Amino acid sequence: MSETLRFVVKDGMHSEAQTSYLPYGTRTLRLEVLNRTGRPLKLWLRPESTPQEFPEHLIHGYGDDDPELWVHWGGGEESGATVKMRDFLYKAIPADVPGDGKPHPVYLNLTHPAGEGQPRRVTFRAYTGEKAADEALDSTLKVNLASPTANGVAVQAPVRGVWNEARTQLRFAGEAMPDYGSRWWAPGSYVYRPAGDLPGRLGLDREEGALTLKLDDEPLVEVVDNGWEAGQDTRGLRHVTAELFHFLGERYYVVRLWFLWLDKRIGPMREVPDAERLDVLFDAGTRQVVFLGTDFHYREVWTQLENEAKTPRVTLSLGHRNLDDLVRLLLLSLGLRKFQGNPALEVRERLQRAEGPVVAPMQKGPITGVPLIDLKGFIFPYTIISDDVRKG
Repeated sequence: MSETLRFVVKDGMHSEAQTSYLPYGTRTLRLEVLNRTGRPLKLWLRPESTPQEFPEHLIHGYGDDDPELWVHWGGGEESGATVKMRDFLYKAIPADVPGDGKPHPVYLNLTHPAGEGQPRRVTFRAYTGEKAADEALDSTLKVNLASPTANGVAVQAPVRGVWNEARTQLRFAGEAMPDYGSRWWAPGSYVYRPAGDLPGRLGLDREEGALTLKLDDEPLVEVVDNGWEAGQDTRGLRHVTAELFHFLGERYYVVRLWFLWLDKRIGPMREVPDAERLDVLFDAGTRQVVFLGTDFHYREVWTQLENEAKTPRVTLSLGHRNLDDLVRLLLLSLGLRKFQGNPALEVRERLQRAEGPVVAPMQKGPITGVPLIDLKGFIFPYTIISDDVRKG
């Protein structure tokens, strides 16, 4: 399991921890919360620095007096991240956390959209309340966040994805690129290596409600959003960020796309706050996507793709036409082999064992979850899925 930061909830107790953030990217923090107040409580976590109108308008917080670091969570829980929840029809309902001090995992996301790569800090406070996080407890966790270094020296010019003013094109730039870090198994610190000429060869183009990731102007994958309204991104209601990672040697790389819903003005049909991510693992030599990774309700899913001419398409957002696919995935996932650890390690091993380009000749394009891989057919022999990460 990934690095875990411990948050002991107890009256008058204030803890401190150390980890790192990902410059110009998003990383997930796994907190282990222990209720040692001696009484059962409904518990939420929330950063101390929040927008003035929180939670009326923007559903996220900041680093300590630091608007260049966003703190957010998923699942549509406006009051904060629930420490313990009972899942029922996609809605997270907080339940009383026993006061016996047993650990409960909570996941929060840190996004650094802009600014210098410098040490930062975020303080989390525990909240309680019968229906919402309306009562602040005298218990906090201060997390000191280091900026990346290489051989003891601050990393210069880390790779970042930059949108043009019209938000129609994103281009990568930078000289140092981190080694791959899983979403749920994020490292305590990132290892950076020279980026070479790859950043300048990659980019995102947006038109007619779709994003196309391209390498050397050739499409790698297309992402379509059922609810993506024209101009939505430019009003600040929808955030799309892109990250670039070394994965294996000088051949395989990952572009990670984050789709963040952090503003209630986006409309009543959206779950806010929410965060979806898609990992596009590609072969820089063949210019082919060989694996796509995403999440399915606290499980990480990887799908090996057929090496063929057509561009894979990924669909964001649930619509009537893919609800059946999601239900079938849920049922099929119960019978799939699950990995207790990080399934990306299995992906790495498969690539290391392969000779030549990676091909899955029987694969006809499964659907993985949300985001859904929207190809013909529904066969799962090459799908890798993790256990529920909250169990680790």
